[in-house]
Amino acid sequence: MVLGNIDTVGIPVVTITPSGHRELRILKYRKTDIKTAAKNIALDMFGTGIDGSSGATFGAFLGPMMFPGIGTVVSVTVGAIGVGTVGRKITNKVKRKPLRKAEKAYEEVRQDALPKIKSLLENAHRHSVTEIKIKTDSLLRSSAELKEARASCKTHLSPPVPRLL
Repeated sequence: MVLGNIDTVGIPVVTITPSGHRELRILKYRKTDIKTAAKNIALDMFGTGIDGSSGATFGAFLGPMMFPGIGTVVSVTVGAIGVGTVGRKITNKVKRKPLRKAEKAYEEVRQDALPKIKSLLENAHRHSVTEIKIKTDSLLRSSAELKEARASCKTHLSPPVPRLL
């Protein structure tokens, strides 16, 4: 009876409970702030709860006119679910607006950065290839100089140096 009294006052307990639990869990893990959590709970409450009760009220008004008795039950149910679902979709769009804005900004930055990153990678590759070529040429020169020095030693030391004990 307590929930019934609360519900008649206009607080959609069935909507607030899971929404509040979800937002508290997200808040606990620091993935949102208190302002955003409160906004999301309020949007859920108004979007689903208030719109659902409005739909049920409208269904209760139309149902008896069309099919008294069972028509009232069906129209209240359909009105509550239908209008509540539409309300939830609208409020979810509002809740996701900051996310969509952030995704758009990210994509713009990403598209701007891709050519710059590609250019930096190409420059780094060219620089690396140039450095490797320089080092390879230097090693080849050193190797040639070493061969010449070895050959020179052989000619200057024609008579082999006797082994010293």
